[in-house]
Amino acid sequence: MSRRRAGFTLIEILVGLGLLGIAAYGMSTAFLYQNQLANQLDRQDALSELIQSNVLELEAGAVTDLPPDGQCKVRRYGEKGAFESEALLSLSHPECQSPEPASPGMRIVITASPVDPSSASFKNGDGSANAFLKLPTSVSTLRAVRLQAGGRSTQSTRVIRLSLTMFKQ
Repeated sequence: MSRRRAGFTLIEILVGLGLLGIAAYGMSTAFLYQNQLANQLDRQDALSELIQSNVLELEAGAVTDLPPDGQCKVRRYGEKGAFESEALLSLSHPECQSPEPASPGMRIVITASPVDPSSASFKNGDGSANAFLKLPTSVSTLRAVRLQAGGRSTQSTRVIRLSLTMFKQ
């Protein structure tokens, strides 16, 4: 007569540990993904705030404060959004071509160009004309101002980009 001992066999323990390992791997992957998503949202919020503060500054300033034709204004910010430097560069400069910073931090690129109010048109998402957006027709100082923002963090290799176009007279 054989006696069976109480407890688990080695195979049962290995299968249980394997299942526990798979569950732990799944949980850690989900946790890392959640952290990356949170970092990306934080970076996007910081860029949105930078664009908003730059728009408010541009709205309060004069047209003469805008970069002249053929040039752009590049503002560099640290990873936490602290202002670092500002430069007026030629449009052919690589920093004017893309707002993406090479190192962790954020960059705002501001360009301005003259607008002919008679040729400006606005379209809704469905392609129909928008009757609520009208430009003054007798203004020679009307300028289209484009803000492009880019951000890169140390936690992620992803670059976040935002852009906005406004009119200034």
